[in-house]
Amino acid sequence: MGADLLSGRGDLARRRLGNEEFSWSRFFVVCGISAVLVAAVLAVLLVILYAWSHLK
Repeated sequence: MGADLLSGRGDLARRRLGNEEFSWSRFFVVCGISAVLVAAVLAVLLVILYAWSHLK
């Protein structure tokens, strides 16, 4: 199931780029930036949750 998701995502990225050839370096940069953003959002949510539970 995970492999299907990954291949599907690759096909989607390839289709979105159109006639440009699919570059793995750009793919990894986008994945890295996304991972950092997700981690930052989760960290902020955890801090807010922690502060809120202690302020209650």
